[in-house]
Amino acid sequence: MRFEEAMELAERGELVSRPGYGTRFVAVRDGQTLYGGFVGETGFADMHAYAFTEEDIRATDWRRFTRVLPDAWEGCDTPSTGRG
Repeated sequence: MRFEEAMELAERGELVSRPGYGTRFVAVRDGQTLYGGFVGETGFADMHAYAFTEEDIRATDWRRFTRVLPDAWEGCDTPSTGRG
């Protein structure tokens, strides 16, 4: 999608990204543009103010950000020794 479309989504509370951002995203909160990413598997994000580059503004590869978490942990893979 184009930059303008991505910003409309971001202003409605969606997280948006570009392939070059990797696991990072852009959010608009209280009129401020922020760039960052989630910290591990938590709901916390490391965010900072962001100014778009000319490349960002001209880009047509914007997309909704989709967070992919690893599979749920299913327990210890080490056999039990029967001790304590």
